[in-house]
Amino acid sequence: MTRGISSTAKAMAMAITTITAAEIIDVDDYEDRRRGGNAPEFQPETLEQRLRNIIVKFSDEQPTEPTFTPSFERVTTQLLENASNVAAIADAFRIAVSELPFKSPFYAALLARLYAPRPEKDGSAEQNGDATAASETPQPLGRRVLEEFWKGFQGLIDKLAWQDLRQCIGFLAHIAVLNLVSAESLVALLKSFAAVLDEPVVSYTRGSNAAFCVGEGILRAWPILQESYVSDIETMITSIAGFAEITMSDRYLVQPFIHLHVKDALPASPAAIELLDSLVIALRDLTTSGQTSVPIIRNTAEAVTTELPPFELPSFLVPPEIIEMDTLGEGVAQNKQEELPAYLIRLFDNSITPDPENASGYLMRSIILQLANIFEINRREAARILMELPKWFEPGTFKVAKDPSKPDEPMETTGPEWQLENTLIESILTMMLRLPASQHKTIYHVAVITELCKLSPQTVGPAVGKCIRKLYSELGNGLDVDVSRRFVEWFSTHMSNFGFAWVWKEWVGDLPLTTAHPKRLFMQRAVEMQIRLSYYDRVAKALPEQFKESGVGVIPSEQPGATYEYDDPTHPHHEVAQNILNLLRDRTKAELVIVELDGFRNTLQESGDPRPEAVVRAATLQALLQVGSRSFSHLLNAIERYLPVLRSLVAPGSEARAEILRATGAFWARSTQMVNIVVDKLMQYQIVEPADVVQFAFSEEQTPQGQIQRWELVKAALDKAHGRLLVAQRKAASLRKDEDDARARKIAGEASAMDVDAADNVDANLVAKTEAVGEEVSKAMKACETLARDERNSLSRALGCFVAALTSPQAPRAILQASSWETRDGWGAPEWGTWQTWCWYRHFCRAYAPQLKANAHSLATIAFETLLPSESDPVAAFIRRIWSLAVEGGEP
Repeated sequence: MTRGISSTAKAMAMAITTITAAEIIDVDDYEDRRRGGNAPEFQPETLEQRLRNIIVKFSDEQPTEPTFTPSFERVTTQLLENASNVAAIADAFRIAVSELPFKSPFYAALLARLYAPRPEKDGSAEQNGDATAASETPQPLGRRVLEEFWKGFQGLIDKLAWQDLRQCIGFLAHIAVLNLVSAESLVALLKSFAAVLDEPVVSYTRGSNAAFCVGEGILRAWPILQESYVSDIETMITSIAGFAEITMSDRYLVQPFIHLHVKDALPASPAAIELLDSLVIALRDLTTSGQTSVPIIRNTAEAVTTELPPFELPSFLVPPEIIEMDTLGEGVAQNKQEELPAYLIRLFDNSITPDPENASGYLMRSIILQLANIFEINRREAARILMELPKWFEPGTFKVAKDPSKPDEPMETTGPEWQLENTLIESILTMMLRLPASQHKTIYHVAVITELCKLSPQTVGPAVGKCIRKLYSELGNGLDVDVSRRFVEWFSTHMSNFGFAWVWKEWVGDLPLTTAHPKRLFMQRAVEMQIRLSYYDRVAKALPEQFKESGVGVIPSEQPGATYEYDDPTHPHHEVAQNILNLLRDRTKAELVIVELDGFRNTLQESGDPRPEAVVRAATLQALLQVGSRSFSHLLNAIERYLPVLRSLVAPGSEARAEILRATGAFWARSTQMVNIVVDKLMQYQIVEPADVVQFAFSEEQTPQGQIQRWELVKAALDKAHGRLLVAQRKAASLRKDEDDARARKIAGEASAMDVDAADNVDANLVAKTEAVGEEVSKAMKACETLARDERNSLSRALGCFVAALTSPQAPRAILQASSWETRDGWGAPEWGTWQTWCWYRHFCRAYAPQLKANAHSLATIAFETLLPSESDPVAAFIRRIWSLAVEGGEP
């Protein structure tokens, strides 16, 4: 059976589906524990841990039917019996509502029940020797827990722990509905967060988090706010809408659908809606619809009526963001990506998945997205909790299957009856496809969907298929190139986890499209990635015959592998290359290999060869790759053993490094994955520089099919340059701290010596150490300057190459016009290739905005100096506009 390129590529590819190390059982440790050897001592559960588990796991054991009855009495009794541990109980409530926000209404009802009197055991308090306690009436446990909970909430405010604040505000809203917290103080709390939106300069991260805290608090507390606080609510909604309005320019960069001729962000559509817009529309819908509550929220307690007045939430101010001043300035590495507006991608209509423009739909989507974020560390638990969501909401929120024993009995409809599986997959894909980058790694989202399929393959599988078909149908309709890239990676990995079972025949009708069309590129890329995750014959067997016909271009005519061009005896340089290959195979010392290479150059020069240096360089590199092509370890061993040889090959300069990269591309021409791997190792060992890789990515003959590989190479180069700079800056910061400490010790020593009139006796070692640290700091700062220059060169090269590609005479300019987009069915390879380049340029600017901002002036001056004035050239104007929106923060 024919296998894939080698264990090298397969090992790298299979990393995407490998279980994390934390989930692998250490067999030796297991055996020790099983036999009792080296076993840790048993640690009994503390009272605090037990109370936490009681609250966090509250009602988890109940059946999954939406009509289940929570076990309030048992849990309430357990907590009342431990009323002296108020701090532990309050902390457990905070943890519970932060990690399980869908249970907030139930936790609110549980807290309300803690307002009941504490039960007495074995007689009265006097019989237990506590006459004083019997004569007093202490505050209910619920009130004391609430006061302690507020102390923890204030700590979250000080830390600006936005995610936890968001969940806790939802909990406070629910207990306000139960009259445990005064509505007036809750409104004041929401106003404090709304005030953030009116700050003169507020970042999107800070503003959006405050907006979500306010909006979701209003949604959950609506039953008590709708009558007396309409004016306050309207003011807060207006603040949220105003903040959303100022993000319009940023939205153009991150909308999942791009029409080049449309200058502004596309309006909300059935296909995508921005999250803040969704919140504002849902709030306005709630205020105008006459609803008295959010229908899906399940209330399990009545408002508490006691002689004790509701708790008044203390007033506060949201602290400002902390800005590190030493990270500002030209050339300073920026590692923090400022958040940008987020879009919900809609794949189904409102009858199937929640409508994000009404209160119920928005709240449900928000809960699902928050849960997926919270349980990022445990994909299996995330899948389990998501599948059990229906039991925590009102009956009818999600559609339930008919009872097979009563097939003819009509089902009563009491709610929206969304389809759970479609809702979950659509929501997870929204997270995975967020631009410019997902909050979590793609593999997490892939793994959660896989776990959902394992839990309920009969229901989740069809939902996954519908999502794939819907996303595929959007290819060619403006779906962003990076969204398409992540989509095909998910599709390929998911298919590899389920036996490549896909109905490829559905796409046979798209084979006549030009090979540059996004749908054709999707097919080609999907097959390529599936081969990486399996092997050539296995994937080819799953494809219909139409996909394998000669000239179709979906699957390569032969399996991926190396192309050693000097293997042909008729090649003019076969003998020289064979001699070099034999030297490397015999593990000849690097110094001797260098001497032999000099001899080969002289021989070629004497024979009249016009480029002896280039011939020896290419032959040596390909020989080394041939030796290392058997496996990844062979490749690393070969590179490390002959690092001196490689360094001697690139010593002449940039053109020599370019030849090394071209030789790599030629050797692995049938495996883009191996090109990426080898180039990464060459950068790691500093054989080539990141700027060289960027130039190589753009200098190669690029078909539209190669645009993803081009981006992968550019991204690898820019990430490498930026990563080196960050490491150097962290080292310099650490050394500066050591220098300050050393100087402080020196000054202290001198002062001590002066006190005893013995300045000559200051410790010479201390002085020497201070000077040595100072020298280390100086070296580290010089290294930072060098690496900052390297990063700037890499960014400049990338920006310049994008500008050159977009202004090339071969790049059709008409695609920027609306009339051309409307007739895109007739586009060929030049049009689709240029459209992709525009989209990748937009992604480059938004993905590397922090680094570009740090070097904005110098980069723009160099890259844009050859551009025509914007007034006379629409291409130049569009290039400058995308740059200005991403880097300068507004229109040019």
